[in-house]
Amino acid sequence: MKSANNVPLTDVDTVDVVGVRKDGGLDLVISVSDVLDDSEATLQLLQGKLQNYISAADNLSFLKHYGKVAGTRVTVHISCEHRISSAATKVIEEMRKIANAKNVDVFVRKQME
Repeated sequence: MKSANNVPLTDVDTVDVVGVRKDGGLDLVISVSDVLDDSEATLQLLQGKLQNYISAADNLSFLKHYGKVAGTRVTVHISCEHRISSAATKVIEEMRKIANAKNVDVFVRKQME
C-alpha cells in the first residue's frame, strides 16, 4: 500500500532499517511498500533516499552512532517485493555506480533474509 503522499517510500531523511552485521559491516535497508513506478515523485524520492543512504555510509558521525569507524563496509538493500519500473531501475543503476565509487554496495532484494 502506498503511503499517504502516494509514493511507496518514506521521506528521504529517514533511514528505514539499520543492521549491524557480525562481520563488522553495516546494512541499511530501504523499505518499499508498493510498486516503484515511473512517476516523478517516486523517482525523485528513490534517488534522494539512495543519495542520503550513500552519504550516511560515508558520514563518520553516523557510523560512530552504530559503533563503526571510517572505512566500514556498508551495504544498502532496497527491499521491494513489488514491480520495479524501468525508470526506477535506471535510477538504482545510476546510484549504484555512485555508491560503488564510495565502496558502498547497493542490492535489490525481493525479501530480506
